[in-house]
Amino acid sequence: MSTLHRGHLPAAHVERPKPAVTLTPGLRLRTEVGVALHDLSQAGDVRAVLDNLRGALAYTAAIGETAMIARAAESVRLAIGRLEAGLADAAAAALADASRVLSPAPPPHREAALMSAV
Repeated sequence: MSTLHRGHLPAAHVERPKPAVTLTPGLRLRTEVGVALHDLSQAGDVRAVLDNLRGALAYTAAIGETAMIARAAESVRLAIGRLEAGLADAAAAALADASRVLSPAPPPHREAALMSAV
């Protein structure tokens, strides 16, 4: 027979659900692409932009995300090549494409969803 102590029930083995943590592939690359776009628009140091983009691509490869975001990774590689050639505007266009690919789709507009449910 179990004994109650100070009004507490004996601990039962309860299987607790584990929280589901899902990270968006390419999160670091998306962050660095945004920083690069900002720095290029402010005439920032191109060498620092190149280093940060290369580092983000290396990180993406190291954690196995490159295949999941292949189109964005290729756009970043293209931007790196353009920056090395001194084509900052063309590099910014490639980075903008990468940013679009890496950005999550906006949720559907609430009113449109309500109207389609009617």
